[in-house]
Amino acid sequence: ENIEIAAPKGFAVRIPDIERAGYENLGWFGNPEFKGDTLSHVAAADTDATVWGKFMAVASITLNTNGGTVDSGMVEKYTEGLGAKLPKKVSRDGYVFVGWYAEEDFSGNRVQAVGPDATGAQVFYARWYKMETPAKDDAGCYVIKTAPELYGFAAIVNGTAGYTRERSACAGLANDIVVNSDVLNEDGTLKNAEAALNFIPWNPIDSFAGVFNGNGHVVSGLFYADSAYYESFGFFAGIGGTADKFAELKNFGLVDSYFAVKAAYFGAIAGRVVGVPFSVNYGSGYCAKFSGVYNESTLLPYADAQGAAGILGSINYRSTAHFENTYNRGLILGRSYNIAGILAHLSSNTTLYMVNCYSVWKSKSLMYKESKAFIAGNLGASTVSIDNCYYLNTQAYREIAGIPAADSLFSNGTVTLVLRKGENGSVWGQNVGTDAYPNLSGKLENSQAAEYKVTFHTFEGNNATYFDSYVAGFSKALPEDVYM
Repeated sequence: ENIEIAAPKGFAVRIPDIERAGYENLGWFGNPEFKGDTLSHVAAADTDATVWGKFMAVASITLNTNGGTVDSGMVEKYTEGLGAKLPKKVSRDGYVFVGWYAEEDFSGNRVQAVGPDATGAQVFYARWYKMETPAKDDAGCYVIKTAPELYGFAAIVNGTAGYTRERSACAGLANDIVVNSDVLNEDGTLKNAEAALNFIPWNPIDSFAGVFNGNGHVVSGLFYADSAYYESFGFFAGIGGTADKFAELKNFGLVDSYFAVKAAYFGAIAGRVVGVPFSVNYGSGYCAKFSGVYNESTLLPYADAQGAAGILGSINYRSTAHFENTYNRGLILGRSYNIAGILAHLSSNTTLYMVNCYSVWKSKSLMYKESKAFIAGNLGASTVSIDNCYYLNTQAYREIAGIPAADSLFSNGTVTLVLRKGENGSVWGQNVGTDAYPNLSGKLENSQAAEYKVTFHTFEGNNATYFDSYVAGFSKALPEDVYM
């Protein structure tokens, strides 16, 4: 249908808004192919002018929530040629929202938006992953045996999905937990991007003040990939207990997992040590301990994070973090302000204690060249104690702490031996010839490390104790004083 408008010669004329039932005008153009910029006026001229409106049909969107509720971002229609995003914030008590599917049986891939090429009415179905409530042991701690129970514990701590919040809950793993399978390649990259569209997404355990004991088990196949912003993100987003009762994460590994997210503080094990709520309790001094934990997973920051690390992203102002017997064998893709193996960021006036740790990236060649091998941040503004911690010397970039070690010292058992000599270091192990790097098996086998005795001759009657051996490959400072 054509509409003619009379206009005085020599004057520009504003093109009026014209409505058409069931359609949306995407703009006026100076040609029927709708090429070039849209027009708001007809330029001044002494001849007739013709403009074309790009009217596109508006079609319905039906969202079958299958018992859930769309909390925000509800859509009921879209314009053909433009499409529309489907809501992400959808909830249902006792369930995790997996995504929208075009088929009622959830075949095909998850759909995040109606594309610009879509036409006609669209119907989508919400897929849910049912979480379960873990039972408690005699000490009142949750015993997690399955992946649904891990999600249930996360909801208990977070106070979501119909649960009452228990920030200080304690829990232990009774089995290895596998959520999604075959997430990563050997080099740490995502194995199958299309398959990942149907993975169960992870909702981080946040503001945790209790004790999580993995009892030597692993958590495998956690996955999250979305551009939504988080203040902190990881297996645990934020943790923090008191000086009298630290929040503790211990005795587990995070393996074959992948987090791609936009976050200020990003760690595979935990985003940061911080209190809750952050806006109210900032600077009140929170405490966390990491012992016997390790990471063999991948992070991808969608934006420059203040800190992205294999273990902990950041320590909050005036807060405290202890690390004992921890290691990173993960990968961080993309770039951030600070990337490091164990810890990437410290606010001022923090306390850092670290003993018996190491970090070796899976593939430094895939990472931002300024990524540090061990830790990053301003150590000068904090109280810091770091002892018996190592990193691969070929992955170093302006390192500020830790001891460099050649790959041969990792593979032949030397690093494992010195780790075992540290405080509470008997948990370290390695089967040399089979294991390329130290692990937490507690047994060192087929070691090729060389250890030699040291004898100090001082003076007759000196009963002072000095060290009595050293391990080849690492220097050991002689005592500066002779005790009398």
